[in-house]
Order: sequence, then structure tokens, then C-alpha cells
Amino acid sequence: MAAPLLLASAIAIITPIVFYLIQSLYTRLQFKLPPGPRPLPIVGNLYDDKTVNFRCYAEWARTYGPIFSVYLDSMLDVIVNTSELAKEVLKDNDQQCAAARTLTLEKG
Repeated sequence: MAAPLLLASAIAIITPIVFYLIQSLYTRLQFKLPPGPRPLPIVGNLYDDKTVNFRCYAEWARTYGPIFSVYLDSMLDVIVNTSELAKEVLKDNDQQCAAARTLTLEKG
């Protein structure tokens, strides 16, 4: 009597974990992302983020470089931390950024 209940609860716990791992692996293989802090499931890097965001981002820039990716909540954000890179991203490659944003909005 207890065995089917135990099996059902184990399946209910393991299924979301396996789904999350497959989804995160697919996302990492699909997009070539810049380095960044390792996110937690569902909440991302919200617990790594400090109260003063620009200090936290400056610390991450020293660790991971001037361009890095973070997951705030479950959304991926790419942070550009220098004015030269921001100019290149926003002025020179604006069409690619707009196309990438459109693709992520259509998927999500």
C-alpha cells in the first residue's frame, strides 16, 4: 500500500528536476553565452545580487570580464560593463540585438 504512494511522490519530485536540467542544458547549448555566475534553479542569480546593483556588477566584471551573463529571476540578461562595448553593441550591432530580442520574445 505504501509502495505505490512512495513511487508516485518520488516521480512527482524527480520529474520537475529532470525537466529543469534538460531545459538548462538546451539553453546553454543553443546560445553561446558569455561567462557569468552560476544561477540557481528558478530564482537565477537573485540571491547573488547585492542591494547596490552597480557594485555587484562591478565585482562580477572583475571576475568574469567586461561582458557577462546573469539570470535575474528566470530571464537571461547580458550585462555590458564598458562604454566601448556598449557602443559596439548598441550602435554597430543593433540589428542583431533587435533580432535576438525578437526571437526570445517569440519563444517566451
